[in-house]
Amino acid sequence: MAKWLLAGFAMLAATVVLGAEADTFALVNGRIYTENVGQPWARALVVKGERIAYVGEPGTAEWNQLVGPATPVHDLKNHLVVPGFIDAHTHPGLTAMFGSGDPKVDAVDMMPAPGRAETFKWLRRYAKAHPGQEFVMLGAWDGDEFQST
Repeated sequence: MAKWLLAGFAMLAATVVLGAEADTFALVNGRIYTENVGQPWARALVVKGERIAYVGEPGTAEWNQLVGPATPVHDLKNHLVVPGFIDAHTHPGLTAMFGSGDPKVDAVDMMPAPGRAETFKWLRRYAKAHPGQEFVMLGAWDGDEFQST
């Protein structure tokens, strides 16, 4: 019975220790841009879960506290890391061109046909229908169609 209890405890301890590192990984030997004026560059980074837990040099006390023997450590071989970029931009012009999802807005003829002649035809029709509008913003056309010949 004692053997089974000891084996069970060992498995539980291993699960706890390995589970703590399962969501952690480290990057080393990189050029890591931090945007921190006091430390603009670092060579190591540790991610724990969905958060950056450490940025600095490998081998420090804080590094050693986060990186254990089972933690995956990836050698960046001097590649660049720029943490924190999140693409959250929009294209209002493209929404106007291709639709917003609102049927009342999208029912309006807003997309010129491809090609130079059709685009100018559309522009003339649009200008006539909107005489007070000073300019029209368009996008997503083939610039080669408008090269002088």
